[in-house]
Amino acid sequence: MQPPDGCVYSTKPSLWLDSTSTEYVVKGPAVEVVAAELVSHLIANRLGILVPPFAIAKSNGADGLWFASKLIKVAFRAIDPQLGHGDANAINQVARVILLDIWLANVDRNIGNLLGRGNEGLGDIEVIAIDFEKARVVTSHYPLVEVNTIAASDLWPQGVLGDYMTGCRIPRDLVEAIQAVPDSEIHNLVTQVSRTVGPSYGWADSTAQAIISRRKNISKLVREVWR
Repeated sequence: MQPPDGCVYSTKPSLWLDSTSTEYVVKGPAVEVVAAELVSHLIANRLGILVPPFAIAKSNGADGLWFASKLIKVAFRAIDPQLGHGDANAINQVARVILLDIWLANVDRNIGNLLGRGNEGLGDIEVIAIDFEKARVVTSHYPLVEVNTIAASDLWPQGVLGDYMTGCRIPRDLVEAIQAVPDSEIHNLVTQVSRTVGPSYGWADSTAQAIISRRKNISKLVREVWR
């Protein structure tokens, strides 16, 4: 039996296969995690930030819905050489991910949740962002209040990634792109996620309002976080 469009079926709890034997890494079924990943990936796509192909998954052996991210076998995790040698292309791509994290109040960006695709040495690479499950604009049930209590330092990348990125340029073109996203588009995107995830995502309206609020203040937020 073929699954519905956008759905993946499997009985394996962490690495699942779809009907074509494509491997997916799955997260869930907590609605906060599924919604955070789905909202973040959709917005990343909208802004041209690379993320793996993704789907909403169902399993024959586990309840609920899961977020499924396609396993990219040609990607590698060690993008340190490019960042450590000041590769402008890689640094700019990571800076764009940081800007997205600031907008969505994602407090978990580190060197381990960025993938590289291309030359694993010192050649040009594409940076692929994964792991948005701690995007607080979505996971918080009261984001308009709670997100404002997050320290600016918590939105800067952790560990060595933060060290590599200190002093990098703010991608002003992406700031302008974020500012240009219409309120209606944000509402429609979050509504789409809410319909997909189901009634357990009962704070979706608050998510949309928080995303819009942070979009309006993105320049100020970036100045507070950037190092």
